[in-house]
Amino acid sequence: MRKTLLFLFLGFSMLGSIHAQQKVIGLISDVDSEKMLKDVKVSIQTATIEQLSEINGEFVLNNVSIGSQIVQFSLEGYETLYFPVIIEAGNDLDLGTILMYPILKFDFDTSIISLSEDELSEDEKGGSENVSGLLQSSK
Repeated sequence: MRKTLLFLFLGFSMLGSIHAQQKVIGLISDVDSEKMLKDVKVSIQTATIEQLSEINGEFVLNNVSIGSQIVQFSLEGYETLYFPVIIEAGNDLDLGTILMYPILKFDFDTSIISLSEDELSEDEKGGSENVSGLLQSSK
């Protein structure tokens, strides 16, 4: 009888540790300004766990399942980051400071030079000075 009770107790204890849940904590800041970022969506990809970071950049994800997980960080105007992590039983995971990179946008000032057929044929008539002056001014 004692062996049966001991076996049941150990079985339920192991069952509880298999389904144990931990916390993932950390800070989020801009890589350039080092300013802490608020309202960054922090989530676990394989679960419905998500939270927005606080005004001081701090985040806490509660009830994260033990095992391999992917933590995702997203904020409009920044590159989305993915961090593979391993959650261990009995240990909360501190990711430290996560640096987010702004999405770089390049605006190119494009200019189009158009020449008519007549302007191109002037080259044969000795009007090459105009074309070379035009090309020189576009440098």
